[in-house]
Amino acid sequence: MATGYWGAPNSSIDWCEENYLVTWYVAEFLNSTSSLFITVAGLLPLALHRPLWKHLELRFLLALLSVAVVGLGSVAFHGTLQFRHQMWDEVPMLWTVVVMLYCLLEQQHKIPKYSWKLSLPLA
Repeated sequence: MATGYWGAPNSSIDWCEENYLVTWYVAEFLNSTSSLFITVAGLLPLALHRPLWKHLELRFLLALLSVAVVGLGSVAFHGTLQFRHQMWDEVPMLWTVVVMLYCLLEQQHKIPKYSWKLSLPLA
């Protein structure tokens, strides 16, 4: 098992990509690079629709930001293969599911039917 800048991988998962093949600083280069696109997928709509922020409901801003956080956490995990960064990959995915579920539940309501506090126990 290759060891790089971050030390020996101690995560519970090591994907099929060979570790530290491209650079000494990034454990899984292709997974890390593709995770950057997830971050862009969350941030680009925010940048493109900046004039509309005051008209968007908070739930949509949270949904986009949570996707960006998933991407950043995934870059951190696949770049290091460290357990602490694995949690930054997996936990935001759960948060994003809760935010998306809230967005779907509130889709037909002008006045929120479900409080955002409903999603806290789900997280």
